[in-house]
Amino acid sequence: MLKGVALSRRTVAARNLAEKVELAGDAFNKAASTLSGGMRRRLSIAIALTESPPVLFFDEPTTGLDPETRRSIWAILQAQQAEGKTAIITTHSMEEADVSLPPV
Repeated sequence: MLKGVALSRRTVAARNLAEKVELAGDAFNKAASTLSGGMRRRLSIAIALTESPPVLFFDEPTTGLDPETRRSIWAILQAQQAEGKTAIITTHSMEEADVSLPPV
């Protein structure tokens, strides 16, 4: 079930969110408990995007992830910024804290 999404649109909405966070395909039908750490992080982002809020809050969204998955998560967050959303992110990584997302 998706909060705020009509029953008739849930499957379509879930697939759209899965595509946004690169969880379409095999991962789409798996239980969350069977997903890898990076895929669980993507699922968390998809859940945060469910009602398309204008402001998103993330607490260390890339901690413990491999560099490739970390870049992928940042690309997802940048895509949200391009859609006009604001993301507030906490991190202990000075490298990530120094990165400024380009204004849209």
